[in-house]
Amino acid sequence: MAQASPDTLLGEAYAARRAHQPQAALAAFTQAAESARAAANAETLARALAGIGQIHRDLGDLDQARSFYQQAVDVCRTLDQPLHLAHTLRHLADVLRAQREFFLSRSCYAEAQGLYSLHPETAPLDLANTLRGRALLEGECGETDWAIEIWSEARDLYRYANVPEGVDEATAHLNRLKQMS
Repeated sequence: MAQASPDTLLGEAYAARRAHQPQAALAAFTQAAESARAAANAETLARALAGIGQIHRDLGDLDQARSFYQQAVDVCRTLDQPLHLAHTLRHLADVLRAQREFFLSRSCYAEAQGLYSLHPETAPLDLANTLRGRALLEGECGETDWAIEIWSEARDLYRYANVPEGVDEATAHLNRLKQMS
């Protein structure tokens, strides 16, 4: 029987994750990564590595999540796909923030934000999600004024993208932070 293509395996992995089957998703992402590596398909390899990172994050293994997201970022840097790189950097930044690696997290968020800001095809929701993480980070670091500014921008983008949950979360954080300042 022929081996499934890396892209087919990626599809299976995403479907397994949506079905809350992390072990099946991890197996399919791992197969996709191996297959993509063998086929010298860097784009699919980056997606598979990020997928492995996401599953480890879902399972609470932040060290493994960080490792695979970093590998995915490294592969993304070889591609001419700034939005893919920005998205992957944001996920790495989220993991680093959860690990309280604030300096490294801030650097990843800033790079992702810069890439998104420069690209005309950036979806407002992608930039909003990056700003959300950065605002959480700044709030955790005690940078209240900076967090307020970032949450305000994120809230506007969530409003523009018609994501009421994002607007509500940003508003709640803004209210809390303004009471602190």
